[in-house]
Amino acid sequence: PIRAPIATVLDFLNDLFVEGKAYGTLKSYMSAFSAIRGKVEGHTFLTHPDVATFLKGVLRRRPPVKRTIPCWDLEVVLNYLSSDVFEPPVRASLADWTLKTIFLIAITSVSRVSELQALDRRPELSRIRRKSLILRTNPAFLPKVLKAQYINRHIDIQAFHPDPRNKDQRRLNTLCPVRAVNIYLEKSAPFRRPNVHNLFVSYKKGAEGMPVSKARIASWLVSVIVRAYTFAGKEVPQGIRAHSTRAVGTSLACVRGVLLQDICRAASWASGSVFANFYCLDMAPQGTSLTDSVLARSTP
Repeated sequence: PIRAPIATVLDFLNDLFVEGKAYGTLKSYMSAFSAIRGKVEGHTFLTHPDVATFLKGVLRRRPPVKRTIPCWDLEVVLNYLSSDVFEPPVRASLADWTLKTIFLIAITSVSRVSELQALDRRPELSRIRRKSLILRTNPAFLPKVLKAQYINRHIDIQAFHPDPRNKDQRRLNTLCPVRAVNIYLEKSAPFRRPNVHNLFVSYKKGAEGMPVSKARIASWLVSVIVRAYTFAGKEVPQGIRAHSTRAVGTSLACVRGVLLQDICRAASWASGSVFANFYCLDMAPQGTSLTDSVLARSTP
């Protein structure tokens, strides 16, 4: 329909609406068409009176829905990640430990899947210590928000109870993302390939040590949540998405006292309105760092 008259474009939009597509999806199509074709009848697709009227009707009939509570419980997942499926680490498979590590990094760094996929383990870029991590993406990686402060930014993660002194602290330390990364690097070392610098690599037989796609990392994050609910004997929630780790992580950090500007910086958001409008969830108040704020929510 890019070259078609407006009537055909409206038919196309109506078909999408009947299929159940959201207002944002239809608007994205019109933006793309405008970028390719330019103006039609003196208007862009989005500003053409007929299209604008149709989209206004779609917005009224099918307004966007903002989820105000998380569809999954972080406590259920953290209990699973500290269970005997993973502990002690020597008994855990590389596959299981990969899932544990990627989830802990995702939830405490509130990074996008694309950022997780681009994390570079080379020592000139990342600093991996016993009590802290400074992770950076490959220099060629371009973030979703193309601003100077988000290009080649570093992700700073502190250890969670690194020197446990009692049973409770030892259990909490099993959720430490710094510990998880260090053990993950030990477990994956035999399979790593010299020319592959990604922090997270495939554990699939025949492809061990190879880079993984963004879709694969997203599926790993969803898999952790699904497995956690199955392990707990609970019904698996509907609508689980990998991207939800950003909403859960940032919302917990917010209610636990992390400054909004620090949350926005960690999540690569240009302003607090992005968080307020699209990510802020109603989380029960329970630290100062993102790591403590997220992981301290639950005592397994």
